[in-house]
Amino acid sequence: MFKLFPSVMSWLNEKKKKLGYKEISYLGQKAEANIFVEVYKNIPDEQFALIIHDCILTTKDYIEIVKSQLEKRVRMLYNNVITPEHSLDKLFKAEIVSITDEMLLKNQSEAYFKEVYENRENN
Repeated sequence: MFKLFPSVMSWLNEKKKKLGYKEISYLGQKAEANIFVEVYKNIPDEQFALIIHDCILTTKDYIEIVKSQLEKRVRMLYNNVITPEHSLDKLFKAEIVSITDEMLLKNQSEAYFKEVYENRENN
């Protein structure tokens, strides 16, 4: 964050010295919720999305749209601090989170019943 917004981080550090870390933590959590919750609320109902803390899980095809909306929200909320020249590209990470097909409950159940069936036939 210091690399992205040195003036904001300096301001936060000064506030932390005066108000204490708890007050700054509260401000941070409130700001985080104001960004993520509002973006999440605007995702169409038919689009898969889950909000978890400071993360919005969605489908691979929708990642860039969500990331773009998060950046847009930050720019709108903090337009007095973030100029159009500021790149927000590294502010939000987009990572693929997935499980293998073998880990899906459906596949685990099929494997279990196949094993039970084979054991019955062999005994």
